[in-house]
Amino acid sequence: MIAPAFFFLMFVIAETALVFIAEQVMDNALSEAARLVRTGQAQTGTWPKPDGNEASHPMTEAEFKELVCAGMSVFIDCSGDDFYLDVKSYPSFAEIDTAPPINEQEQFQAAGSFEFGGADAIVVMRAYYQWPTNNIFGALSLKNLSNGKRLIGSFAAFRNEPYI
Repeated sequence: MIAPAFFFLMFVIAETALVFIAEQVMDNALSEAARLVRTGQAQTGTWPKPDGNEASHPMTEAEFKELVCAGMSVFIDCSGDDFYLDVKSYPSFAEIDTAPPINEQEQFQAAGSFEFGGADAIVVMRAYYQWPTNNIFGALSLKNLSNGKRLIGSFAAFRNEPYI
């Protein structure tokens, strides 16, 4: 008699924990990548490559996305349409766009921009993923989108250091 309630509770806890862990992994990957932009390493070409050597050119959009995705590849698949990454420079903190980049069909808008900004620039990095959810009990689910998925995201706003 208690077993169904116990297993239901265990499933809810496991599903919630997976979403929480995925968000934390995304936060960490974005934070690590943000450090390279904030310190000017991505712009000046002094960022560490995966093979351990130092790069000799400014980071490209593909290299930046690969770096972010490598930090969260255990939980999040960056290759599909369910992932969105955006790096944009703003003239002031007041002009930052914090709205999720989702259209009426709950699909991501056009590909994000990649503006790392120069020294002392205000930069915002946003990463979003549409996490697939399961129906827990009938229609009960962790979804927050009508397509049955949960939008999770990470956000970093900072001013670049005055690198040379």
